[in-house]
Amino acid sequence: AAAAAVATVLIAECSAHLFPAKPMLPGDEEGMMLPYDRMALDDCHMRYWKSGFRGLVAPAFGQPALLREFAHIAAIGWTRADGTIDWNCGGSLIWENFILTAAHCAVDDEEIPPDVARFGDLNIYSDEDDDYAQQLRIVEVIRHPQHRFSARYYDVALMRLERNITVHETVAPTCLWLDDEVRFPKLLSAGWGRTGFAEDKTRILLKVSLTPISNAECSRFYTSAERGLRNGLHDHHLCAGDELMDTCPGDSGGPLHVKLLHNAKISP
Repeated sequence: AAAAAVATVLIAECSAHLFPAKPMLPGDEEGMMLPYDRMALDDCHMRYWKSGFRGLVAPAFGQPALLREFAHIAAIGWTRADGTIDWNCGGSLIWENFILTAAHCAVDDEEIPPDVARFGDLNIYSDEDDDYAQQLRIVEVIRHPQHRFSARYYDVALMRLERNITVHETVAPTCLWLDDEVRFPKLLSAGWGRTGFAEDKTRILLKVSLTPISNAECSRFYTSAERGLRNGLHDHHLCAGDELMDTCPGDSGGPLHVKLLHNAKISP
């Protein structure tokens, strides 16, 4: 994963299976929630979702997401000459007109930058759940000044939208984690990536639960130059994974999440 906060980029391997769809409601069965103790929510926009609003909502071996659960998730796409859109990256809406994503999502293999972002849509290949979807043009991509495409350091970027999104229960900026320490037993990731090694991309937004891994253990998998980490993992890197569930190509740029409890509601 790249540097800071809850909206970090996850670098991981793929698994090949999917969980069956299960209706899920807010709860603390996984022990993930902490009291939300900010004194002010000016930077958090009071984005809370309630139970009972379930829709048809991938990371590998993932579970379907709820419609309001990841209101900040962006699908980042490239419009092709025939009008089709390749949704190859994910991101997090952190302000009404800015997405936080991975710097390696700044261009595709042909060095073409993305031009469109979509929010509030769980199935990005169907119009059946488009009632709350918003699609805006990306007008600027700002990579970290120290990022290099040949390495996986400083792999973070901002994407500016053509205008502000319309804040809604299903489309809203996320809360960024402000502390240096990420002290949770479980983290969530979500995306439309491939559902396993050499598998197709998922059509619906899927989520996975991941466990933080120490950098010492993680370094065993990220020591070679082929991984783009010639100098090894740095202190600001964050690793998370699971024996069965993980993220895959197409999930790049998407965030790690934790659930924070405030006034009996859940905040992303």
